[in-house]
Amino acid sequence: MTVTGQAPQILRGQVTVTGPAGWSSAPVPFTLDGTRGRASTVVPAQVTMPASAGGAPVPLTVTATAAGLTAQTTVSMIPFGSWPAGTTATASSYHASNTVNGQVRTYVPANAIDGNLATFWNDANPATYPAVLAITSPSAVTLPGIALASFPDGVPVDFAVATWNGSAWVPQAQVTGRDSVDRWIPFAAPVSTTSVQLTVTLAQNAYSGEFTRVAELDP
Repeated sequence: MTVTGQAPQILRGQVTVTGPAGWSSAPVPFTLDGTRGRASTVVPAQVTMPASAGGAPVPLTVTATAAGLTAQTTVSMIPFGSWPAGTTATASSYHASNTVNGQVRTYVPANAIDGNLATFWNDANPATYPAVLAITSPSAVTLPGIALASFPDGVPVDFAVATWNGSAWVPQAQVTGRDSVDRWIPFAAPVSTTSVQLTVTLAQNAYSGEFTRVAELDP
């Protein structure tokens, strides 16, 4: 977050982040040198969420204090939850591994449920639709919606989300014109299911090609 001060002095203060019960964040100190005019600084704050967190976006209150001055704002954070142990991911296709900056990078469907936003599922060929990703849990999970994280150069633009009812896929959400890397996709009502399917019909046309990329698809 960015803290800006206009006082003609050196300000030393701290930023605190508060949220619902179970969420925590240590205060982060900052210094602003306003002796030469308006000054700004970026203050990195780490927020720890409960292991059981997941679901709809959570409001967090961010407060900056210095020299008796206080500024406060509210931000929204998407808590990416986790699937039960034994959950698997499959896809209509996935790109072969390659080497980036000396490291081997994979693009398998399982990357979309590994809890790591630096890895992602990447379909095999650009501008090939539908690109389908399915997550299957060994036990039923109640979902009020689904959290989707993409990659800056592979954002799904138009897509649908469906859940499995034991015999067929049931549509739960339809999204068009999406441009955000991270998004919470709410369902009309909570659904108990063992499988979720993401069907992409258009992805962002980036410098690397029109690939579909999903870093996480989580409860």
